[in-house]
Amino acid sequence: MEMDYRDIGVRIRKARKAAGMSQERLAEAVGVGTTHISHIETGKVLPSMSVFISLLNVLQISADEVVAGNVERSEIQLMKEVQEILEDCTPEQRRKLIWIMRSMKEVL
Repeated sequence: MEMDYRDIGVRIRKARKAAGMSQERLAEAVGVGTTHISHIETGKVLPSMSVFISLLNVLQISADEVVAGNVERSEIQLMKEVQEILEDCTPEQRRKLIWIMRSMKEVL
């Protein structure tokens, strides 16, 4: 299976935009130039492993999301989604949602 660098770049760009970051801000956070981020996002270059890991950490995404866009979500991503759902709930809503999850788990 051959990797398409453009697809990787597109996924990184989507994650950057979802995080509300400019290329400049991402470049600064990762420790590279803005042009390098642009080249990564357009698929002109593949980031080094250290830059790739920094991108994942800064954008809070998993490698499988970037490298294989159709791979099922990682456990980290799934737990992050659960946390996002629960974080703006009232304590009572959290208790009810946890009860619902436990009940659904028993059914599965």
